[in-house]
Amino acid sequence: MRYVQKKVGEYSMKIKAMLMTVCIILAGWLENAYCTPPDYYPSIKIPVMTDGYNVEKVYDNPKYTKSIHYLLKVDYPAQTVIEFYNSRFKADGWVISNEKSYNEWQSFIDGTIKGDPKIRQRLSLWVKPDLEIEAFLALRYEGQNNGWSDLNVICQIAPSIDYSKLEQFLEKLQKDKKDLYPRFMEQMDSIVKSNGEVDEDKFNHALISNKDLAPYLIEYKKMVDEITLKIKEILIKSK
Repeated sequence: MRYVQKKVGEYSMKIKAMLMTVCIILAGWLENAYCTPPDYYPSIKIPVMTDGYNVEKVYDNPKYTKSIHYLLKVDYPAQTVIEFYNSRFKADGWVISNEKSYNEWQSFIDGTIKGDPKIRQRLSLWVKPDLEIEAFLALRYEGQNNGWSDLNVICQIAPSIDYSKLEQFLEKLQKDKKDLYPRFMEQMDSIVKSNGEVDEDKFNHALISNKDLAPYLIEYKKMVDEITLKIKEILIKSK
């Protein structure tokens, strides 16, 4: 998974990136099952409700994250689950986001899943200012022939990064350089390594092969390098 690229490559609002995170986790949960990825947040314990079952822990997938996924037999709208996480995170010094995009149930058709099932989903986000990390919670029911599935609970810890500068850069490039933008995105995808950092050799090759894109690739790399450095600083504080 490409943490930085996933966050900014869609050049969209943060809530869309969070929705994408849920889809990635649900679709590729066992991607790292045969390796031993690091726990970047050993001091942070993700709460799990007592009656949760099929509990799975995932580290470093997506990159620089730590996640818990489990199922829970609880009826919609899962108020006891909401109260549990609000209470636990508040007690541990987390601050909840009050953005309109969060903390409300949403219903939609998920076209990414076979059969286009109906979905009920609620997203919440907390931040821990002293450590500059965030806790993302997704509660999700999937429609079935006989009603609704058990509640899927996904909770993920990740660095709290401001991607607005990079998002604005990509949005402006798409608007002002429509002829260059598709090639720029292709080059961006090719030069980013799996850990979100820029591959120097591929980057230099892209500059030589795409002189008209060079100024934009250089600006992009500068911002990504700044983000990568910030993430590493956060990870040091979280040990």
